[in-house]
Amino acid sequence: MKSKKQFNIYHKQVVIFLCFLILQFFVFPMNYLAAALTNVEALVSNSRTGIKADLTLEFTTSLDIGANGYFEFTLDEEFNKIEEVTCPGPNVTTATSSNVIRCTYSVSPGASTSTKLTIKNMYNPVDFGRYNIQMDTYNFGDNLLESGNAAVYITEAQEVSAYVGTVMTFSMVQDNVDEVNGIPIKYGVTATSTATMIDFGFVSSDSSSTLAHTINLRTNAENGYSCTVQQDHELVNENNDTINSFSNAFDGTGSSTDPQPWTDPAEIDGQDHTYGHLGISSNDPELSELDFSGSKYVGFDGTEAIEVLYHPTPTVNNVAGEGKVNIAYTLAVSALQEKGVYSNSIMYICTGNF
Repeated sequence: MKSKKQFNIYHKQVVIFLCFLILQFFVFPMNYLAAALTNVEALVSNSRTGIKADLTLEFTTSLDIGANGYFEFTLDEEFNKIEEVTCPGPNVTTATSSNVIRCTYSVSPGASTSTKLTIKNMYNPVDFGRYNIQMDTYNFGDNLLESGNAAVYITEAQEVSAYVGTVMTFSMVQDNVDEVNGIPIKYGVTATSTATMIDFGFVSSDSSSTLAHTINLRTNAENGYSCTVQQDHELVNENNDTINSFSNAFDGTGSSTDPQPWTDPAEIDGQDHTYGHLGISSNDPELSELDFSGSKYVGFDGTEAIEVLYHPTPTVNNVAGEGKVNIAYTLAVSALQEKGVYSNSIMYICTGNF
């Protein structure tokens, strides 16, 4: 039979052992209960699979890691080897392994620290899906202080396409303007100008008349557009007499390459190309070939086209100098111009530079 003294010794040993177990269970694990980091974010510059991208990691601490404490970033193993990374801030060294980055601070960065780390030119995983990044802080004794988790999603490449159709609209309208390019608009007794007709009506000898209309154009052509006008032939009557092109041009010729101020027909007896003429002027300031400034005119050069409207970029209509232009036509006849009803047809051609 055991003595009472022996029982007391055994009893004390059991009590001490149980106390040790309780202390071990309840005290030591508390070293591993980390607080949560705040403002934890991860951002990848390009989420396509298998390509190089920059990965930016951010968080904010609330506990001081102290001198020689460190921040540790653990990426999923599917990310390739880390090469271009530098830990932020002063007094810090950077250490990397295949998927772990450690930033060790010889001087404490402080209790409340916002940290932003960028890993450059790292290959994304080759498979699409969610990939986790663990972010932790430790003190010098390797005790975990704070912890956070973020994720990025690597996706398959998505093709984005769209079709934008070509746009080009043209309209000619009557525009009762007072002048075009400094040229006063003077209507004859019976003269009218519409969207489809320029009718000088009855023209008296030794007189002139000026009519005008407006062109509106809209296009999405990348390099803009150019509009030209041309005639099918000189103004001609039933007897094949002609009213020639400005200035005193022979049949089938003109001065389209040399804009010049208006002059009346020379009216030289026996030289029928001097009896009357028709001139054109445009108030578009951006023409690529002709300069009508100073109220200048050209005449039709046979059936050759004359540029009257131009713009180098896409444009909407109703904007003067871009998609809107006024064209003036001046007709003058002398006393020698043969009688008759004269007519011809003109045609505008607009070309978009897509």
